[in-house]
Amino acid sequence: MPTTLELIATKPQQEILAYEGKFAILIAGRRWGKTTGIVCNHIVARCLTRPHVEYLMAAPSMPQTRIPFDILATHYGLRPYIQSIDKRYYPIITWFNGSRTHFRTLDLPDLLRGAAYDYVWIDEIQNVNEHTIDAILLPTLSDKRGKMGMSGQGRGEEHWIYQRFYFPGQQEKNWPWIRSWRFSIRDGMRFQDAVGIEEIARLKEVTPPSVWDEEYEGLFVSSGKSVFRSQDIQACIRGEFLNQPMDGRQYVMAIDVGRVADPSAWLIMDAFSGQVVYAEVRPFRERHDFSAAQADMLRQRFNDAICIIDKTGYGVGSASRVDEYVRQYEQYVKKLIPFFWSPSTKKRVVDSLALAVEQHKIGIPENAKELRRQMGVYEFQKMRDMVSTAAPRGDHDDLVSALAMAWNAKEMGFSSRGGSDLSTLI
Repeated sequence: MPTTLELIATKPQQEILAYEGKFAILIAGRRWGKTTGIVCNHIVARCLTRPHVEYLMAAPSMPQTRIPFDILATHYGLRPYIQSIDKRYYPIITWFNGSRTHFRTLDLPDLLRGAAYDYVWIDEIQNVNEHTIDAILLPTLSDKRGKMGMSGQGRGEEHWIYQRFYFPGQQEKNWPWIRSWRFSIRDGMRFQDAVGIEEIARLKEVTPPSVWDEEYEGLFVSSGKSVFRSQDIQACIRGEFLNQPMDGRQYVMAIDVGRVADPSAWLIMDAFSGQVVYAEVRPFRERHDFSAAQADMLRQRFNDAICIIDKTGYGVGSASRVDEYVRQYEQYVKKLIPFFWSPSTKKRVVDSLALAVEQHKIGIPENAKELRRQMGVYEFQKMRDMVSTAAPRGDHDDLVSALAMAWNAKEMGFSSRGGSDLSTLI
């Protein structure tokens, strides 16, 4: 068996591969070479230099995990180092020294609970749910004091990747434990010659600037798909959260009810001024009867506010299940008005909210960080022949939905009618 194996990598790739801190974050433009130059080389370098390493390579979908698996499993130069390949449940490569590389998807992340790894690398990180990182993947490192790498594209400075990992990783004082890198498609090995430079120029000509900056330059900018422009969100920042309501003011409370995979979100808006005075994401999987009781206490405190609640069913056979969630609130919350989302209603309500943000009619407190973050990543999405709006896959938009419901109630006449019943207005 050969005793040495040469890994081909550029100087920046070598720097990333040599990094031994706790967290490595790579933001790179498309076709830069993160899969072949980093992910595959990182797996080989870690698994072949130490025996009995347990390495997890994870991505949102199976096609994304199959790319590095196929590269490694079929690479002629690696054949002497591979002891076996198992595809029964999910792909596993067992190396000659007993190390193993597991290739898993994150569509059902709970299946990874209880696992323990020395290394975890997550690709296409921009499409991974932050809760999956915190509740599932980080605990898999605990037993072995493992290390984690991430790679993908940026999704704006409000996104959790930038706030929690990329920005701290840019500070040299943090490099012993977290470090981040960003590269443009222009830095990719295959685009250094005249043909590559010409290819980049042609791509740029037909790509919208905001998409180009995000997908190819690796910049943390608001995407061209964004519903709310970052400068408009910034211009709406004013006011503050209130512990107690202002005397004589009318308020609307909106509740986006959490189901199995999402937390509940509450938002309260001044029905005259459009100022947000309260916004909160409730603990994940909190008991709905407890949450409902707390919600009514909050509603009463804010001058007996009218409460809007999302009562929309999702999918065939789900209506009774959804009703059970909402029924908890119906038992506890007074003045509860149901809101039903439909494609046409969503378009109207979100368009109205987007225009209000553009015209700076809504006040968003400085400390409403999660609300502003969700607004920053909320985007247009094409679904078959329709265009809808939602958070990117793996993220949440609960507070945006609550904001849209509250603004809709205000615009449909709550303040002008002095607190009249909104059941005919929603």
